[in-house]
Order: sequence, then structure tokens, then C-alpha cells
Amino acid sequence: MGYACPDTSDCDKSSYGFFNQMFSAARQLVWYTNPGSSHYKKYPLGETTVIQYKPLTNCGGSGVFIENVATHALYNYTPVQPNAAALANMYGTGDSCSSYGNRNFWRLYSDWFGNPTGTPIPNPQRIAGSDRYDTAAAISRSSFDGERRVPVAYVVTGEDFPDALAAGPAAAAQGGPLLLTNPGYVPDPTTAELKRVNPQAIVVVGGPAAVSDAVVAALKTIAPVTRIAGSDRYDTSRMVAQHAFGAATSVYIATGLNYPDALSASAAAGKSKIPVLLVNGANNGADSDTVNYLTSRNVTTVKIVGGPAAVAPGVESGLKARITKVSRLAGETRELTSVIINRDAFPNATTAYLATSISFPDALAGSAAAARAGSPLYVTFPGCVSGELRSELKQRLNVSSLRLLGGPAALNENIARLGGC
Repeated sequence: MGYACPDTSDCDKSSYGFFNQMFSAARQLVWYTNPGSSHYKKYPLGETTVIQYKPLTNCGGSGVFIENVATHALYNYTPVQPNAAALANMYGTGDSCSSYGNRNFWRLYSDWFGNPTGTPIPNPQRIAGSDRYDTAAAISRSSFDGERRVPVAYVVTGEDFPDALAAGPAAAAQGGPLLLTNPGYVPDPTTAELKRVNPQAIVVVGGPAAVSDAVVAALKTIAPVTRIAGSDRYDTSRMVAQHAFGAATSVYIATGLNYPDALSASAAAGKSKIPVLLVNGANNGADSDTVNYLTSRNVTTVKIVGGPAAVAPGVESGLKARITKVSRLAGETRELTSVIINRDAFPNATTAYLATSISFPDALAGSAAAARAGSPLYVTFPGCVSGELRSELKQRLNVSSLRLLGGPAALNENIARLGGC
């Protein structure tokens, strides 16, 4: 909380610790609001008081109207205000007349909790079922409500992510939902939803180890089935791209060794009708199969999603040697990367989808629904949202609705309030 931590020197060690900080702050508030204390008459309520920019200097100040007890207490504790230079460099330093205590309080509060007088996002909608299969079916129902027959439905394993990552954009581009199956049997919610949307065709992504022949046989009783399966996850992603995006001249490239970056790109890719290709992000260079795919289809634009730890610099340089336009969309964390990907792809949106960043099934099923709605899908911490994500949702996009994918164990109720981390 910063009690006994002045701008001009180190914190007082005697005030270290959670208890000391909480107790001291509460004590100060009592003193400041006690009519018998020497602090009470400073910065009187309902009046304008000159607040200096820096103590004990000739830097000057300006009048501040003290509207409430909270502001009265704030200036009693930190009796200076930020000058124009401090405000112009909100996350850094200003000039020799700058003070930062109250500025930093405002900045941190706003990053964590948003504008306390701002308009909240109305009625966040949670889309969830009893398990990942039921949740995927619920997502499909929310996206295809009232549909009598969809052109296609994609079905992937709900137990692992590699083969499934490329399927979300393909499902969206071809106008259908993405549903999950157990490798050995078709769960009841999946069967029921397939029968409801009555697809003209079903595309299974992944080989028999991911989706067994018994599952394919069961699906064939609902609609004709095509299985797309390559020699590995990377080959499978290329085959999905060829099947659904044969003419696309832009692609997203993501590591196939983990799921968050590919899932964050899936809604953006599906909306733009371009594929997500998986690569081994740990390689020192771009593999020949990926390069051959890109050049044989005259791909001119590649967007790498994820930082150098996800997709190595050698992969990027290898692609730049063969492709006209290669860029990287990356943040310091998977959650910030998600913000950057969607900032690039969605200049505007009225609805946003949120899914947990520490598991894949909900975001996997949600990617097709988000893309169909023309909405971004963000992966976030299960219990809070970052300041960057809140800023995206409430300021840049000013979305009017949220879709929370999964139950409270996946995204707790603090997410619905856009509670900060």
C-alpha cells in the first residue's frame, strides 16, 4: 500500500509487512476524519485548496476542489499533486517538479479495477455445461440458435489440443460449430447437438489415436464424415488449411507445442477466413514443409503469434527469407499476447468472448463461435483480468456484452466484473 514510502527516499522498514500496512493505513484514515485531530481542518470539504506540485520547492501548484472525505484523506496523506510532466508520462517519470504518489494511486487503481464511475458491461453471459463436452455443446447452441441445418460441423478430441488447434478457424470459415468428443465414444451432449444442428457433413480432425474409428462410425449415422489427419500435428494443420482455406494468401503461424497463442488467433483467423498453421516453435529455422506450403499457395502475409520463447527467432528469420511480409504479434505473457493479437485483428467489436488461459477445451470450442459472431476471443487468468485487457474491452472497443466460456471453476465471478489482477 505504500505507507511510510515517500517519493524521495526508501520505505521505512518498521512499516514492512501486510499487517503494518493495513493497520497504519486504517489508523491514518481515522485520524484524518476525526474533528479533534490537527489534520481535520486541512483541505476542508467543499472548498478549493492550493495543492503544491512538490514539497519544499518553488515549483508552484494549483487549486483542487476537495469534494469528499476520500479526497480529503488522500491529500492529507500525500499533500502534493502530479504536474503536467508526470501526467504526460503516466508509467514513467516527469521532470524535477514532478511528484508521483497520487498519480500512481490513480494509475494502479484504474489498472486493477477500472473507472469506478464508468459504465459497467451489462449482463455478462456465461456459457457453460456440466463438463467440457457439454460446454462445447452449449457454445454451439448459443451460436447456432434456431439453425435448422448447418453446412458442416467439426469434431475434435476434447482430451488433448494438438490436432484440434487448427479446427476452430476452419469450422467458422465453413459456417459450422466445433464440438468435442471423447477419443473412444461420442458424449451424449455432442450427439444431441449434432442432431439438433443436423450438419450436411462432419469433419473429424485427428487420427485414430485422437478420435477412434468407433467414434467416426457413430458420427456417420448422423452425417457423412471426412477425417483429416496428417503424420503429426503440424501436417494435420496444413491439411486442415488446404481443406478449408485453399485460396488464402495470409496465415497465422503458432507453436504446436502449446495452445494459448493458437487459440487466441483462432477467432481472428476464422473471422478473416485464413488458417492457423502450427510449427515446432523450438526449431532453429522454418521447416521445409511449412515453407513449401506457403510458397506453393502464394502466401504473401504471415503473422507469427507468440514471443521468441514460443516461436524461435530462427523460425521468423527463415520465413522472412521466403515470404514478402512477416510480422510478430507477441506480449510478455500468453494473456497479453491474446490482447495484442485481437488488437491487430479487431478494430471494433460489440461483444467479446473470454476463456481461461490455463486450459484449452472452452477456448477451442469458443473460437468458432467467436469468429462466427465477428468477435474477439481473449484468454485470461481464471480469477482476474489484466489492466491491458480491461482497457481493450472498456476503452478501445467499448464492448456492450461479454461471453464467459466455462463455469466458475474456469472463470470465476470476478471476471464478470472485470476485476483486476
